[in-house]
Order: sequence, then structure tokens, then C-alpha cells
Amino acid sequence: MSNLAFNLTVNDLPNDDLKIVADVVGLSTAIKLLQDLPGTLISIPKTGLNKCRNYYIYKNYDGSKESRVDLAKKFGVSERYIIQMASKYRNRAN
Repeated sequence: MSNLAFNLTVNDLPNDDLKIVADVVGLSTAIKLLQDLPGTLISIPKTGLNKCRNYYIYKNYDGSKESRVDLAKKFGVSERYIIQMASKYRNRAN
């Protein structure tokens, strides 16, 4: 990290997006992004965590009522949703 980077504050960052990054994950991470990825456009999808959740469901649903109920409670979805996601990913794998 350059000497300039050590003296930066959140208000010194060049745009609001990096200020948000600094507020969420820390100033040092925002500065690292500035240094290592200049000019890179990063998009954070709204549904990114849903895809991770659904894949987790697929990997952890063993077909039993117990695992279906546990996963449904864990993620606040219906048991039918658990079956649908498991089936969707299973069909992709085949």
C-alpha cells in the first residue's frame, strides 16, 4: 500500500460506490480495490445469495422429510420450495 493510501479517509475516496464499499467492508478493502482493480466495473447481483442458498439446499437435501423441514426452517421457505430447488439442480446435473 502506498504512503498516500495510509493517509486516506472514506471522504477522500473518488466516488460514492467506493465510499459504500468502505462503509460495508472497510477502508483498507476499498483502497485495495482502487490499487489492484483500477477501471474494473463490479456488479453485485440482487439474487446472488439466492443462488448460493439454492445450491446449498440441493447439496444438503437428502430426500427425507426431516432434512426438508430443517432446510425450510433454516431459510424461511416452504418445503415445496426445497423439493423444487433440489429437483432443479438435480436436472441440471444430468
